Amino acid sequence: MKEVEIFQSLNLALISNAIYTLAIYFLLWVSLRTARLAREGEERSGILPKILVSLFGLGVIYKGLLLGAFLRLNLSSSAKNLEGLAAPKPVFMTGQARSDSFIGPACHPAIHHGPEP
Repeated sequence: MKEVEIFQSLNLALISNAIYTLAIYFLLWVSLRTARLAREGEERSGILPKILVSLFGLGVIYKGLLLGAFLRLNLSSSAKNLEGLAAPKPVFMTGQARSDSFIGPACHPAIHHGPEP
């Protein structure tokens, strides 16, 4: 992926994460509001509504923690992808190494001073 594509996918992930975070805050408010209403009506409500409200609140908290984990995963994967795009470091060679790499091994045949067997 190119750098622009990585930044675009990160931007989309951050936007969706922000929208989901707002939804989690709203659901947390709903959960606390219903918990307050269930607590106020103790004499007429049984234990089942309290259990359901508690399970709903725990589910909202779990989803919020999961959303935070997804945010961290998106940021770390984008950083890893950008790190992979880094240009290789230039290698400074001496004059002999530079000429050897330019000529190549095909131009350096083995030198024999005698007849071949």
